[in-house]
Amino acid sequence: MKMTSELLKVAWVRDPEPPGHPAMGHLNCPCGNAPKSDFNPDNGNVTCACGKVYTWNGWIAKEPAKGMTVEKLKVLAKSKPFVDLAKAVLMAKAKAEVTREMVDAYIKPVFDRFKFTVADKWKDRLPGGITNPNRLHLCEDEAVLTKFYAACDVAHREHGYFLPTGYCPALVAETELCKAEGALLKLTGEAFGAPFENAYLDTRKKLLDTLLGLACNSNNFKASKTFKIA
Repeated sequence: MKMTSELLKVAWVRDPEPPGHPAMGHLNCPCGNAPKSDFNPDNGNVTCACGKVYTWNGWIAKEPAKGMTVEKLKVLAKSKPFVDLAKAVLMAKAKAEVTREMVDAYIKPVFDRFKFTVADKWKDRLPGGITNPNRLHLCEDEAVLTKFYAACDVAHREHGYFLPTGYCPALVAETELCKAEGALLKLTGEAFGAPFENAYLDTRKKLLDTLLGLACNSNNFKASKTFKIA
């Protein structure tokens, strides 16, 4: 039942964050009338207008999504729409990982040609200076940054990536992966009346790991043998 419990963790939906209320949201009760409630780890139960009682556990509600069972998940996992989306995620994941590795390798010598200084307001966060591209958001030297990103565009083209100016092949591939993952989560959520596509961070990762594992186990395929990068 561990698989099901992971999927139920998004029965609580986070709403946009109004000032002063960093954790407002609502329950995804099947009746559609669940009350909004502040997240409070000391809050015991939240009772919906239909009579269902939801027990809080961090950000999530333990009340099962409507009609969800392990058996039904296994049936869904064998359906063509689910299999097609799961394959799309695995292909996008493989492409994103390979592209990221390649891009990072050829961008490093480009990065090393420049000297990036940490903006004064961020120096206490990075006293050792900017040593990799992931920290460039702490640099506010627009002249140097402009030259660096222009050099990156040249490097991308030299390695066969012809994208619009300012586009990174690795980020493009990772964005496509995110879209594919969202489509798989949405399909599963629609099947059980739960907004799985709204999951984020660890919950999203656990959901995807569960669904992809289910797809592979139910259809006897492995990503490493079934998919190739185009």
